[in-house]
Amino acid sequence: MKKMEIISSVYGTIIYGKVIGLKPGTGNAASRLTIVTLNEINENGQIVGGHYIKVLFWNSKNGKQKLSDRARKLKSGDLISCRVIFDAGMHSKAVGFEFKRSGLYTLAMKDEQKTYILHGHAEKVIHGKNGYCGIYVPIKRYQNGSFQTVWYLASFFNSNISVVKGDTVFLRGYRISDKSYNGFDYLDLTCSDIIGIHNL
Repeated sequence: MKKMEIISSVYGTIIYGKVIGLKPGTGNAASRLTIVTLNEINENGQIVGGHYIKVLFWNSKNGKQKLSDRARKLKSGDLISCRVIFDAGMHSKAVGFEFKRSGLYTLAMKDEQKTYILHGHAEKVIHGKNGYCGIYVPIKRYQNGSFQTVWYLASFFNSNISVVKGDTVFLRGYRISDKSYNGFDYLDLTCSDIIGIHNL
């Protein structure tokens, strides 16, 4: 993976970074386009190096998808993830198809296997036997006319993970299932990879 990339899939590449600039489109695109510049960050959430990606977010012509309008509400310093397709031969410019401050991406890979990327904050971290690590991540999801909290438990096995409560995490999972324990409902995500950002 190149800098700022989490995973590439049939549906595009998931990237992450801090917002350092917002620019509206010009001419006929003035009302439909917002260009968001994302910068590379280190594990402590600090902007580093000179690597950045300009992501173009468009409102759809039929007015149903308001990506540009949503992007204009971002602020400098926001940490976001995006699903993008890069311009041919360029890693500094891409078209964005969705972005999140937190949430779940469901992706199709070339081998037709589903892969999940969960972006959120670690609310609780537990460690068990044989390298088990569980990370509880709450995600706000809009359903039935209001925002509701959906809990995920990201489970790692034979791991050596140093994430702590409050860290921003990007988790790659390959299996998800509904679980319940003592009346607590959650989604169990079996994971293979993690990017952790401290002290944001």
